[in-house]
Amino acid sequence: MKKVKIYSPITQEQGVIAIFSSIHKELGFPKLVSPKSTKGFDIDDIEYKNGERVTVEFEYQSRNFIRHGHIEDMINNRNYVVICYEDDCNLTKLLRQDYNITNVEVIELKDYVEYEEDIQSEVKDIQYFVLSYNPKYADNKAIDEFAKTHMYGTNAPFSSNYIVPGSKILFKQDDYIVAECTVVRYEQFDIPKTENEWKLYKCLYQYPFGIFTGTNEEMEQYFAKGYVFYDNFKVFKERKISFKNTLPNRKFNNSGKINIAKEEYMKLLGN
Repeated sequence: MKKVKIYSPITQEQGVIAIFSSIHKELGFPKLVSPKSTKGFDIDDIEYKNGERVTVEFEYQSRNFIRHGHIEDMINNRNYVVICYEDDCNLTKLLRQDYNITNVEVIELKDYVEYEEDIQSEVKDIQYFVLSYNPKYADNKAIDEFAKTHMYGTNAPFSSNYIVPGSKILFKQDDYIVAECTVVRYEQFDIPKTENEWKLYKCLYQYPFGIFTGTNEEMEQYFAKGYVFYDNFKVFKERKISFKNTLPNRKFNNSGKINIAKEEYMKLLGN
């Protein structure tokens, strides 16, 4: 059977349902039906191999079939199929030995899945940077605050005033790597000149969450020309890695930025 390609790991039941929907015919289910149920299972009645009618339950791990109390809802003269990503307990054997239940079949999907790196991470010219973070120039905000918003201002120069989407940025506060993010895009703005321009600028900085509350004069004092729009912002609270000890020979430029290689990036993540 041809494997289903996925670009992020399956970690919950919804992913199991998505994979099943893609290959249901190959698994022996000719037609999909609504997963709504009135009897405690995901699908009360669906056609299976050779026209057999069965009840289906989706689980991330097969052991959850027991944990979720489905045994209590089973009917003796009914056959059941548990579709899971991982059969972590050899469910059919466990049900037979501990509960004397023999009318359950398990389909494990992990062997039908092929995981690939996210397309962005495969782009050959992905860039890696470290930016020096000083709360003094960020309205005295802790780095944690940037997990709430979507934009980071910096005067650090980037080649051709451009960052490849999908590039990675690490943030260094004092000597420690304290956060990372994935670049969505990079834009540059001239400093606002009119009241209306300042209002527009504030709206940009306050969407979707406003973390800066300064006056126009204060914002002008710390105005940054370049703005990184990002997602996947992650703060390292328990794991702080020393930049100096990890890359002892690398020096930041005057604007607090350094370009690094992917291997150096991985070292700074502790990998």
